[in-house]
Amino acid sequence: MKLVIITGTSAGLGQSFFRQMSSRCDGLMSISRRILPEQKVLAKENGKELFLLQRDFT
Repeated sequence: MKLVIITGTSAGLGQSFFRQMSSRCDGLMSISRRILPEQKVLAKENGKELFLLQRDFT
């Protein structure tokens, strides 16, 4: 099982990586300030296991 961990997925590069990796790996762990509804939809559409963690690292 290939699990990808991506930080900063609510905007910018992190969000772009999340979209790309949602079709390339078995599972995703998203760590960001905000959890976006589209993240849940993307993972569900691709049949991926998704872990969402809302944290602010600043």
